[in-house]
Amino acid sequence: MLAQRIADNEKHIERTEELYAKVRALKHDMNNHIMALEAMIAQGRTDEARGYASDIKERLVDMDMPFHTGNSVTDIIIAEYAERFADKDISFESDLEYPKNADISPFDMSVILGNALQNALEAEAEKVRRVVLGSIQKGHTYILDVRNSIAKMPDIESESGLCLSAKGEGHGYGLHNILDTAKKYRGDTDIRFETDEDGTMWFILNVMLQTDGQTDRLQR
Repeated sequence: MLAQRIADNEKHIERTEELYAKVRALKHDMNNHIMALEAMIAQGRTDEARGYASDIKERLVDMDMPFHTGNSVTDIIIAEYAERFADKDISFESDLEYPKNADISPFDMSVILGNALQNALEAEAEKVRRVVLGSIQKGHTYILDVRNSIAKMPDIESESGLCLSAKGEGHGYGLHNILDTAKKYRGDTDIRFETDEDGTMWFILNVMLQTDGQTDRLQR
């Protein structure tokens, strides 16, 4: 598990470095681009200038992240899982916003998001076809909402309230990691199941965090 988490973090770092390298390269060349455009306009080559400007805009679009949560690490994690869901033909929606004015570590948020989205991805064996990610912040309370459609109700351990792993390994380790991280921020998790008007059953995970900067660093 630790090796997988390290590997995931390395991928996030690599993707961030690639993005910044593209930004640096474009910034380095921007003066040349502006000079070229000015020359085309001065010479009346307006059609050529428009095409040149369009090429620059396309390069900027390529560097733009598809999700904007307010935190670059979170943007990258969500973008990576969006690609994984697309590869499995799973519909994915996200309007998550990173907690505002909060002392919440991007690493801790990556643990929560990575485990939650990985669980939703692995539930594909249960015929998952939709995953929806969102968040709510009211005062000092931040709630991350992750939900995915399921084909049947998973087994629940009565004492802890956590889902049992479909792999036959007891509790899903991902949910334990999420709960442990939430407790650092005097938070908790809530799991429930709902059936919508179309008859689709949903697994819903809410992760609640306190965002007033007070954390319990003894929790592991």
